[in-house]
Order: sequence, then C-alpha cells, then structure tokens
Amino acid sequence: MVRFISGTEQVDLPAGNLLTAPIGTPHTFSNPDPSQPATMLCTVTPDRYINYFRELGTLAAGSEGAYPDAILDVMSRYATEPYRP
Repeated sequence: MVRFISGTEQVDLPAGNLLTAPIGTPHTFSNPDPSQPATMLCTVTPDRYINYFRELGTLAAGSEGAYPDAILDVMSRYATEPYRP
C-alpha cells in the first residue's frame, strides 16, 4: 500500500490502483506500514522531473534510508520543497 496526500486529500492505495496529482498541487507519498514493502510506479509528464528522480535514486542510504540533507540538496535544484500536510 502507498499513502498519497495531494492538497487536503489523503488516499491509501492498495496494489493495482492509479492516482494522478494535478500540476502545481503540493503532494507527497509514503509507505504507511514499513513492515510491509511497497512498490510504486511513477510516471511524470512533462518530463522536467525525470532527472530529479534519477538523482534521488543515486543517493547513498543508511539504515533508515537516504540521508535527509542529501535529499534536500537534490530538491533545491528542482525548486521542490518538503510537503508537510
């Protein structure tokens, strides 16, 4: 399951579901149950964020995941900020 928050709406999506986020709407996603692996396929149109995700994919990770400062550094290069609903 993947939890997706867009604007003021929160949706828990089980496997096989689809969701879109309107351009310009703040959004975030997470795995609400870290004991269960979650996989998400993300498509991006237009492609201005493709390199953003590529860079995130190359970050070194510790036992808790990618290092927050490294994530913030990548985000800053793409005019992206952490979203806190």
